[in-house]
Amino acid sequence: MALFINYVRDETRSTPLNLAAARMILAGYLIWKTVWYDWPRLLATPFTVADTYTFLVPASPTVLVVEKWALIGLLVLVLVGYRLGLTTFLSALLVGHLGAVRYTVNTSGGTTALFFSVYFLILFGLYRDQDVLTAAVLWRALRRRLTQATASRSSPETATPRSSASEDAAYPMTALKYNLVVIAIVYFGGGVDKLLSAGLAWAGPANLSRIVLVRNALYSHPIPIGPSLLQYPLLVSAAAVGTLVLELGLLVAVVARLPIDPFVVGVLGMQAVIAVAIGPFFFDVFVFFAMFLPWDTLCSRLGRFLPHRRPTSGA
Repeated sequence: MALFINYVRDETRSTPLNLAAARMILAGYLIWKTVWYDWPRLLATPFTVADTYTFLVPASPTVLVVEKWALIGLLVLVLVGYRLGLTTFLSALLVGHLGAVRYTVNTSGGTTALFFSVYFLILFGLYRDQDVLTAAVLWRALRRRLTQATASRSSPETATPRSSASEDAAYPMTALKYNLVVIAIVYFGGGVDKLLSAGLAWAGPANLSRIVLVRNALYSHPIPIGPSLLQYPLLVSAAAVGTLVLELGLLVAVVARLPIDPFVVGVLGMQAVIAVAIGPFFFDVFVFFAMFLPWDTLCSRLGRFLPHRRPTSGA
């Protein structure tokens, strides 16, 4: 079983579970990101670190507080799958605006991840017709089932039983396919940016060693593993080369319809090493890649371990 699904290669699944699970993961993650942010405190900051979006910053923090709770309400609707065409679009607008305001004082990966989430929301909205595990669809199915049950009791001779869903049903995962391409392009752009800024010298031990030293001077660590690694220049250079291979190779694997497990596991491992050796922990990356886990297969295998009630014979 593949740990992560390359939806460019496998564009359909036998159940719609993965699409719904990915939508709920994204909505839940954005709710968690939004609910804890203190917008009045942000506007009280007497400086900006990036002037790119300062024209979007409102004069009163009340505007951002209202947007915050409006966004949380919309994301709850996205989570349950209510009117995805409207709620995903409005959520994307608010996430983009609040992310731009946050970027004026915080340009970290946690902020730029909000911009990537805008693409994900829009794609879930564009391909909402493929998402059949939503509140609206399930409610219509329940009403239809109740109507049929009533008709069956009132006139059993006219009632027609519904056939069960075909085991060979194929549910398209177009939104997840393009979401995966977005993530791969982001990493590919990071690798290209490194090569354009420093060329192959970026992979030299001196370059990454300097980054580790500067980061350790800015961030406190309970265990200074980063500086200890600098005693092994070949290891440092191998880590830099590995970073380039993972960032550039993920998009190649996705487009070439190859298994992406080695690259995704490598990227997640790379983020873990960065957290231990340098400081910043890009938690958002783990959430994004969780959207591509085979949730349908995991649930199916989990069901095998659950106890099943044996039918009892009548007296």
